[in-house]
Amino acid sequence: MNPTVSKPNTCVLLLTLLLLFLLTLCGCVDAPALPAEEKTIDLAVTVEDGDFFTAETPAARVPYGGSFSVELTCEPGYTVGACSYEPCTIEYLPEQKARLTLHNLVYPTRIKVEPKVIDVGIDYQANGGAFLSGQDGPDHYTEWYTLTTHLRPNTSLGTNVLYRDGYTQIGWNTEADGSGEAVGLGSRFTVEKGTMGILYAQWRKWLPEADFLYETTEAGKLRITGYTGDTAADPFTVPAALYGVPVAEIAAGAFSQLSGTTLILPYSLEKVEDQAFTDCAFTTLYLSDNIKEITDTSIGAPLYTIHLNAVRPPQYLTNDNSEFAENVDRVMLNKDKNKLMFFAGCSFSYGLVSSMVEKVYGKDFVVLNLGVIGGGNAPIQLDCFIPYLHKGDVFIHAPEASQHQLMASYSCDFRLFIMTEGNYDLLAQTDAANLENFFSSLQAFNEARNKREKILDYTSTSPHYNDYGDITIARLYTGLSSVSYSDYTYFYRANAVNQEAIDKLGGWYKKLKATGCDVYLSFSPMNYDGLDSVEKKNAAFYFETFMKNNMGRFGVPVISQMKNYLFPSEYFYDSDYHMNEYGAEMRTEQLLKDLAAVLPVPEP
Repeated sequence: MNPTVSKPNTCVLLLTLLLLFLLTLCGCVDAPALPAEEKTIDLAVTVEDGDFFTAETPAARVPYGGSFSVELTCEPGYTVGACSYEPCTIEYLPEQKARLTLHNLVYPTRIKVEPKVIDVGIDYQANGGAFLSGQDGPDHYTEWYTLTTHLRPNTSLGTNVLYRDGYTQIGWNTEADGSGEAVGLGSRFTVEKGTMGILYAQWRKWLPEADFLYETTEAGKLRITGYTGDTAADPFTVPAALYGVPVAEIAAGAFSQLSGTTLILPYSLEKVEDQAFTDCAFTTLYLSDNIKEITDTSIGAPLYTIHLNAVRPPQYLTNDNSEFAENVDRVMLNKDKNKLMFFAGCSFSYGLVSSMVEKVYGKDFVVLNLGVIGGGNAPIQLDCFIPYLHKGDVFIHAPEASQHQLMASYSCDFRLFIMTEGNYDLLAQTDAANLENFFSSLQAFNEARNKREKILDYTSTSPHYNDYGDITIARLYTGLSSVSYSDYTYFYRANAVNQEAIDKLGGWYKKLKATGCDVYLSFSPMNYDGLDSVEKKNAAFYFETFMKNNMGRFGVPVISQMKNYLFPSEYFYDSDYHMNEYGAEMRTEQLLKDLAAVLPVPEP
């Protein structure tokens, strides 16, 4: 008798094959093995036409189980968001390109590519660095940005992505060799909307480990105590680690008589003691915003340029003083247009209705309200605006009763870093000689940040300003009379109105006029009811007379009269120089009358 031979159940076999096919589509199992003679099968792969891209190779034949890669060139404003096949990977490339790779192909397929609408992208080139993840991969990475809160994107910090043994990253650059535009870590970069910019990591090699003397701190880190190497080394790049142990401190007297021009401090550094660098020639400094302790005499050198790199996430971008970085962006991005700019402290941000000015002068000018903080360092603000001014611009200054606004004081406090936290590169645009108390202010800033629980990101912004730079919080008319909102402390002080201050102010006016722009002087609004003595009332008119007698030699006309800017308290909001909405309209109307005498009103 012949043995019984079981015949395969056709239905079971078909169901099994179908199940394997479905699992393969889901990526749950590997492609089913084929008999040896069938492994040479080629599968047809086609990329469907799309309106937002062009495929370099839209169709191909791929071996069973293999991969298919195609480069796509996208239209401005778009990139590849997804595709209809899984598993796939998308690698974003410079010049609006993307590489789409399909893996584990086991059946002929047509691919539909889905678009992603973008504002701007930045492709970051490691440029000799490696990824902190340690994974092998491309030597670059891409970030996409939506510009709903800021006009320009903040760059990657870099330190949380890249590293290079024996090197410190000092920032980014548009050219691999550092010959292009330099951008600090976390600072802002100009990218044309709908396109991708390229930035290359910039690295500086550490000085030899053997050249440093050190000791171990209680925390198990290192404290540099001396240096035996080349005193002419330039740049002078302090290592972030010695023999694998992080460098956290630099002791007093560790370095002296170094003749290089550039000093680079590592991200690992927590403390720089007083007189750590003495009698040095450095004019340029790179340091990070995570420093814990540093004094204004820690670095004895004639510093001219300070580059502050972001290592910590921002925490003050919702503070009104952070609007300064937005103001600079508005001036920068309108650099080729004629601008009508109003500069002071918050007496302008609270006391100007820019839309009223635009109705009169908008045909000829972009109207910008640059008033943010009168109690902050005004020279750094002007240093940041000046590079983007030109002939045809008009600059209106209405200085408040502030030594900072009158340029009599160049002192800083931690508000300087609130103003620039959104773009630390602004600090590098000013002469460091104008940054008195810079390092102690930075330490105070970090101490203040340490007490804040809320951590922000670079998409955060103050919600209180419009596109001109006007404050937008509700400030209803109250009708309060004979009231001082500032306890009678706001008035022009004699020590702020002297010849030395006028000479300093006039020097800045000369710098403004050297750009070709026209400069005019007006007056900030003041609560007349807050001047509780004859001396205080007279001080305002003394200031007016002093300005009119001195501004002529600087070629700056005084276009206003003080009496027209002394308003009763009913037109103020919460201080003797913050106007309510009705008061801001009245001040703007008066300023437009003053302007019309020197700036022709465009024909309708």
